[in-house]
Amino acid sequence: MALGLNRRSFAHWSLAAHGWRVSPGCYRVMVGNSSRAIARQAVIAVGAHCANARAHIPAGRARVSHQQGEDRR
Repeated sequence: MALGLNRRSFAHWSLAAHGWRVSPGCYRVMVGNSSRAIARQAVIAVGAHCANARAHIPAGRARVSHQQGEDRR
């Protein structure tokens, strides 16, 4: 399994700016059947330095595959 993520994948609507914004930070992406059954997870750095990040998105696209995530089974 692979997920294609880009900066827009992490965007949120800003009421103050009246537009979509991406806040820099370390984002944890989790995949599973439910919130109680997480099979894989990875930290993605978006415009920030994260020591444990599996991928960095300064701009453009990044691909994250299950081999890069942590196996929680």
